[in-house]
Parts: sequence; structure tokens; C-alpha cells
Amino acid sequence: MIDYLDEITPDVISTVPDGYHGRCKIIFERGYSRESCAVFPTFDEAEHAANMGVNPTVGGYSSVIIEATTEAVTHNTAVDWLTD
Repeated sequence: MIDYLDEITPDVISTVPDGYHGRCKIIFERGYSRESCAVFPTFDEAEHAANMGVNPTVGGYSSVIIEATTEAVTHNTAVDWLTD
């Protein structure tokens, strides 16, 4: 089963399957262009960063997509991403 965070936060979409315990990539978007990506060690950290990303006073991104990945971790925590 796939969790759709957009039911809770309309601008955050997750395609990560239930029970997944691995790295997650976030794709930050402004309008229709992809602005940047970040990879976190866990879904929880990715979700935290995603919610900060769509907050207009913090990240200001129009939408965020969270997906499972095998890419190398770029940020260990959401706070690391925010302060990078």
C-alpha cells in the first residue's frame, strides 16, 4: 500500500510503500520545475523535511515528492537539510 500524504498535507506526495525502511529521496518543486533533491536515511526524516519544505515561511516550495531510493544519503536529518 502507498501512503498519500497529500490527504493530510496537499503539497506533500509520497510514493513510499508501507513498511519500507530505507533511504528516501525528496524532490522539491516550485511551480512546474524541479528545484532540488535531497536524500535522507529514513522516511521519518524525509517527511519532516518535506513538511518544512512546503511551509511558506520555511522552505517555500510549491510541492514535494517523497520516493524510495538507493541513492547515497545527502542529509542525515531534516534540520541538516534546512541549515545546509
